[in-house]
Amino acid sequence: MSTETDTQTDIEIDEPGPFHEFYEAFSENRIAVFGLGLLAFLIIITLLADFIAPYSATAQNYDAVLEGPSMDHPMGTDELGRDIFSRVLFGYRIIFSITVGGVMMAFTMGTLLGLAAGYYGGWLDEFLMRGVDVLMSFPSLILALALIAAIGPSRWGIALVLGIAYTPIFARVARSESVSLSNEAFIRSLEVRGVSTPRILIAHMFPNVLGPLIVTVTLQLAFGILTTATLSFLGVGVQPPSPSLGLMLADGKDIIGRAWWMSLFPGVAIMLPVIAFNTIGDGLRDTFDPKQVRN
Repeated sequence: MSTETDTQTDIEIDEPGPFHEFYEAFSENRIAVFGLGLLAFLIIITLLADFIAPYSATAQNYDAVLEGPSMDHPMGTDELGRDIFSRVLFGYRIIFSITVGGVMMAFTMGTLLGLAAGYYGGWLDEFLMRGVDVLMSFPSLILALALIAAIGPSRWGIALVLGIAYTPIFARVARSESVSLSNEAFIRSLEVRGVSTPRILIAHMFPNVLGPLIVTVTLQLAFGILTTATLSFLGVGVQPPSPSLGLMLADGKDIIGRAWWMSLFPGVAIMLPVIAFNTIGDGLRDTFDPKQVRN
């Protein structure tokens, strides 16, 4: 009798937890793991930019104007003799801070709106979702340009613009999940027991909608990188002399024939985090919803 109990106990102890199952499923997606490694590398060099960058990001050197890639300047120099490699490293710091700040703002506002709309339903759901529909009717870039014109092209102004432009996306995801959850038996039992509405929304419904929201976060970070770079490329983003990847790309487009490195390296620098976030997002989506895995 004791042997059977010990065996059952061993089986229960050896049973993998949800985190282990998630890790096993995610690690099977090699492309997503590659994206995660690429993102980790980009974050590390961004954090260590002060130690890695060989030159100041804004220092001008008119003795080294438009020099091609070399040992002294691995990515060449621009029209003011500034080291492009150093500017790319510090450009990552700017574009990551803006994008992460904006997407996290949208995540917070959109999730709260979506949970409230899906849980309460009725006129509140109609009112909030019609407002979301109005915002979603505008292309995100057009909406961002309009908001930038009103707020101004400051770093945190751009983050606020991203937060407003992407809030409807998170609101839609949270709302669709909370509508089905609001009819679940465990939610009804919490209401009968007198649990407060904020506690139901935050402590019980939010963890159950977190999976799709995390996938949305990673994908919106990729779009946020592109939007931030595009705003700078158009001249309404981060202003010089700050090292903006989009602005660096714009500076090099007119002389690409004789200084190709001015456009190539900033363009690749923009592409890498977009690839990383997209592959991670695809991997997370397939992990949270295995039925969507494509053959």
